[in-house]
Amino acid sequence: MKTLKRFPNILLALLLITGCTIRIIAPYDEVADKKVSDLQEKMVVKFKEWERKVPAFAADTAFYDHSEAVLEILIARNQSIEKSDVLVQMLQKVQSSVALIKEEHRKGKLNKSFVDEIKPDIIAQFKAIQEFQAQLRMAEEKQ
Repeated sequence: MKTLKRFPNILLALLLITGCTIRIIAPYDEVADKKVSDLQEKMVVKFKEWERKVPAFAADTAFYDHSEAVLEILIARNQSIEKSDVLVQMLQKVQSSVALIKEEHRKGKLNKSFVDEIKPDIIAQFKAIQEFQAQLRMAEEKQ
C-alpha cells in the first residue's frame, strides 16, 4: 500500500531522470505558421487597398472566400491536433473579425473609418498568433 501512495512521486522522478518532456500545448506547426503569415499578408494588403477606396462587395468576394477557407482549414487542422486549443481560439477570433468585416461590407457600411477602427484589432490578433508560434518554434529548437 505504501508503494502505491509513492507511485506518483516515483513516476515524476523517473520522468525527470530520463528527461521526458510532458507537453501541455501542441508542438510548433510549420504549416499553420506559414498559412497564418500568408493570410496576414493578404489582409494587410487588402486593408491598404480599402484605405484608398472600398470597392463594392462583389469585387472582394474572392478575398473573403479565400480568407474564410484558409481559416476553416487551419481551425479544422488544429482541432484535430491534441492540445491545440489556444491556437484554435486565436484563429476563431480572426475568423470572427473577418466575418464582421464581410458583413459590414455586404451591408455597404465598410468605409475608411471602419477599416481604421478594426485594422489594429486584426493586426494584434495576427501578432499574437505569430508570437505564440515563435515561442513554440523556439521551445522545439531547444529540445
